[in-house]
Amino acid sequence: MPPGPHPLCTLSPPFKGPSKSFVDACWFAGTSRSRFRSAEAIYLRRRLLGQSSQWVTFPAKLWLSTGASLAGAPVPGYIADMAEEPRFGGLQFRTRTDPTDDQEEAAVPEEAAGPEEAAGPEEAASPEEAASPVAESSPPEDDAGDQAERPRWRTRHRTGLRMVIGLLLLFAVAAIGWTLRRPQPEPVPPTLTPVALFQQQLMQIMRGESTRLHTTDFAVDQSMLQLLPIEDLRASEDASLDVVLIDQGVVDDEGMAILAQIPDLQHLRLRLSPITDAGLPPLLAQSSLWYLNLPHSELTADGVRSLAQLPRLRQLRLGSPKLGNDASAAIAEIHSLRGLHLIGVPVTDEGLKLIADLPHLESLYLDDSAVTEVGWDWLFRNHPELHVHINQKHHDRDPQAHPHR
Repeated sequence: MPPGPHPLCTLSPPFKGPSKSFVDACWFAGTSRSRFRSAEAIYLRRRLLGQSSQWVTFPAKLWLSTGASLAGAPVPGYIADMAEEPRFGGLQFRTRTDPTDDQEEAAVPEEAAGPEEAAGPEEAASPEEAASPVAESSPPEDDAGDQAERPRWRTRHRTGLRMVIGLLLLFAVAAIGWTLRRPQPEPVPPTLTPVALFQQQLMQIMRGESTRLHTTDFAVDQSMLQLLPIEDLRASEDASLDVVLIDQGVVDDEGMAILAQIPDLQHLRLRLSPITDAGLPPLLAQSSLWYLNLPHSELTADGVRSLAQLPRLRQLRLGSPKLGNDASAAIAEIHSLRGLHLIGVPVTDEGLKLIADLPHLESLYLDDSAVTEVGWDWLFRNHPELHVHINQKHHDRDPQAHPHR
């Protein structure tokens, strides 16, 4: 609720019609830009002249320009008493002779003057003029227009400033929301060394979380194989390592001797590893091994023949530049085989007949062999049950052909 009107704005002077000097004094005091807003000054003048009966809200203290008197006009007793009240800071009045805006700013208090000096010899008000109402008096149009324009300009300025601040806040909130909703990139884990990655897999095996050692992203060397917990695996009832797939790095015959000590090893694959016949003996003691994959070995027919000592060997995948058609006879001695894949071994038609006579053979894969169409005709007539792949594809006459994904 707005505060009540200022006493000066609601006073009803007991005398009939305020004098022009009294009105001008209050007008000059109210229009001081360092004391009041221009709209309030206009309202003060209009109220004192009786041109408005509306209330005007002013600050709690009304500071007017210092002066000596009301330029000779009689000061009513209730005005003088009110001027001495502490809440008004001791009101004093002075005459006004149409000062300009600049003069108002630089106005210097003058000493009190008599009634004749304040009004001038020709403008001195007669008793009848002093008693006549002055309601028709009004502020100069230029001053009123200038004073009324300033609030409008300030209002537009404040409105524009609020709009700019609101837009900036809106953009700030939108930017924060976009930042929070934008998918954050996943933190990149620190790069581990090959040894650390190898040990990480070993820890998973010992905790019973995995039974496979599979290296595809880093190379394994001889020193890393020394980290295999062979004794712990033998003593543990929960940990087990039955599959070893080393696709990167080189494992030689000494590394094969370490791998051969893994208890209960079932599946061994060594890519890029030139295992020779000398590296096989330690492996032959693995009675649980059923899958052996040595695609880049240096084995001879004698080494292949020794694999017949593995009682559970079911799948054999071999590649060696030292193997020829004589490997067919050595393979024919491994009676436990169910699947055979020879890579780059020049098996002939005669060698094909030896291999096909294996008692439990179910699938035969031959890459870059020397078998002719005559040999294939014999095979499909005499062993239609075999699943045959030639150079990684089904033979056109393979009765067991099926789509591969």
